Amino acid sequence: MGPGGFFFNMYVNGAGVDINDMLSQMFGQMNNVRQQRQVYRTRVTVTLENVYTGTTQVLRIQTDQETKLINIDVPQGIHNGTQIRYDNLLPRASLLVEFIIMPNLKFERRDNDLISYHSISVLDLIAGTEFPFTTISGKNIQVKVKPKTQPYMQ
Repeated sequence: MGPGGFFFNMYVNGAGVDINDMLSQMFGQMNNVRQQRQVYRTRVTVTLENVYTGTTQVLRIQTDQETKLINIDVPQGIHNGTQIRYDNLLPRASLLVEFIIMPNLKFERRDNDLISYHSISVLDLIAGTEFPFTTISGKNIQVKVKPKTQPYMQ
């Protein structure tokens, strides 16, 4: 009797074929292929600007047989420490990449928000002012501070 209490008989050209043996051979071979896949791990350091725009990076991976150059996509908005598995870039292997985002001097990231600090004098808080600001995408804007703005307002 086969697994689960069933028994199958199949006849091909008059000869009996055990379908349970056929299925276990097919799926057993698939499991062996999965188990034979080697996993290579690496870390990739990216800038906050790369994370904002998304980019492609070239990695040099040393396998048992050779050194390979591989292009991977850095997804837009990826978070620090995120790991992505890339299959089929290496023969019989997977690549597990951990993304490390370098600190940025101008922007601080909080979840999906970018924070930037700008010093303003007390007089400018009382009277109001404008100052130029360059966004992470490189766009130049004028930031207006309304008169009577309180310190540490966002």
